[in-house]
Amino acid sequence: MIDRYPNLRGSLTVKSELRKFSKFRTILEEQKLVKFFRSFIFGNYLQLEGTRIRFQMSLVYQLLQCQIYSHRKEEIWINYSGMPICFGMKEFAIITGLNCHNEDVYDVENMSTKTKMRRKEILEVVGRSCKRNELIEHLQTKNLSNDVKKSLCLLYFVHSFLCPKDVSTNIPKKWILLSADRKAFSAYPWGRISYDITIKHLLKAVKTIDGKTTNLYGFPRAFMCWAFEVVPFLQNKYKVFSKQVSSPRIFRWLLATNNESVDINELFDPPQDSVSIIL
Repeated sequence: MIDRYPNLRGSLTVKSELRKFSKFRTILEEQKLVKFFRSFIFGNYLQLEGTRIRFQMSLVYQLLQCQIYSHRKEEIWINYSGMPICFGMKEFAIITGLNCHNEDVYDVENMSTKTKMRRKEILEVVGRSCKRNELIEHLQTKNLSNDVKKSLCLLYFVHSFLCPKDVSTNIPKKWILLSADRKAFSAYPWGRISYDITIKHLLKAVKTIDGKTTNLYGFPRAFMCWAFEVVPFLQNKYKVFSKQVSSPRIFRWLLATNNESVDINELFDPPQDSVSIIL
């Protein structure tokens, strides 16, 4: 979803295509891949189907304006009404449920014969470079094996929703090769990759020059949902979210909508006795 707020110093554009998730779900159904995807590590994200996912752009921007200096460049520290709160990789992992461990060395030599054959077939279809839209076309090709389509649907999900960059950017060759090995693809630290992209562009947004647009690549909705999770006062000012604890926690907040009677500035000047930090 693309939202712009002209009253800000610059404008922000969210590049994660969660608004197109219903289309992705439809393709999975047409290709009979729903059961496979649901059984994979990203299966929980099928809960997004049929929902209108909102991104609270003004809330995120105001939070970023409250950033305080930290020597830890891989984290964002926010001064919320006098209380420092941290958004780091640990918080990202709790919110998204994604693997944020360090990357293991992939053992190519011990790759099974079946995996090698699958890799060869994938390369024959997409080559060593492929763009997001081309993946969709391949997924809908009738004469493509179901085994290869399973790999392509995983690639599309990662490249479109978790780790998106510019639409014209090729999918990394390493990811294409990795998709042939389901076990290795499942163990790969997609959370760490997504977090690195996300944090880089959130920090860049703070430095936006007047009139310029900053693209928020990665998964910035995790940052928004983290704010709801750790500051109960914000929860009281929004509506239409699940009060049940979900796993991952991000699903509690993706449907949160604005309370139009509340000024965004009021969210950052709450009564002192109403501010508490959790998580």
